[in-house]
Amino acid sequence: MVYILTGSFADIEKWKDVSLYEMDQMLQVVEWAKEQERQAYEKARRNNS
Repeated sequence: MVYILTGSFADIEKWKDVSLYEMDQMLQVVEWAKEQERQAYEKARRNNS
């Protein structure tokens, strides 16, 4: 997930033992952050209207 966000694949060997559960947890954090960003955007848009 870090590689997707940063575009850095230099240390990809360190991630080969990460379990699918851990990756799923990371993905859930990214999804949560995206939702927070969307809510903040919507709130700002409503406040500027």
